[in-house]
Amino acid sequence: MLQIPLKLNEMEDLDRSRESLLRVLHHHELRPIFVEFCEQEHNSENVELWLGLQRFNALHAAGDTDKQARYASKIVDKFVRDSAPKQVNMREVC
Repeated sequence: MLQIPLKLNEMEDLDRSRESLLRVLHHHELRPIFVEFCEQEHNSENVELWLGLQRFNALHAAGDTDKQARYASKIVDKFVRDSAPKQVNMREVC
């Protein structure tokens, strides 16, 4: 993965942008607007994966390992497999 050195003010800007994005994703009124924008840009699968991972983490926190395992399989089938209907672009890790 390409590493680009950032100056301190650029890192601060990046942190603020990350925080803003997380606020949008967690906001019940702003999230649908953001998802609609992503759909228009043909990029909604990334937000959908993030939402799925949030649910997966909630199942983990609740200790429901059976549901978590089934849900993990659904996430892989929908977003990760080569033939996934909403496959996300993931870098290959060996």
